[in-house]
Amino acid sequence: MEQIVANYYKRCVALLTTLGKSEPFFPLRGPPSPAKEKIPIMCLGLIPNHFVLIFLKDGCPLPLSSTEGHNHKTEEALIWEDEYLDQHDLF
Repeated sequence: MEQIVANYYKRCVALLTTLGKSEPFFPLRGPPSPAKEKIPIMCLGLIPNHFVLIFLKDGCPLPLSSTEGHNHKTEEALIWEDEYLDQHDLF
């Protein structure tokens, strides 16, 4: 579900949950926007039986992403994660 949202909105989508693994999802096609500002992260909280929208502060810690999506990414989409390395380090 989160991967579909990331692809549709062309932005990083973070899943936060205590029911499994929290992780960010990045679009599989296309590079990030060339704008000087990062597009805000869309954060979804998974609680039993539904999702809730969570608003995060800019520069908040971000968990490492799964390597499963790397097999399906285009070359130009590989740089998405580079834009969030500083937030991965904070996590």
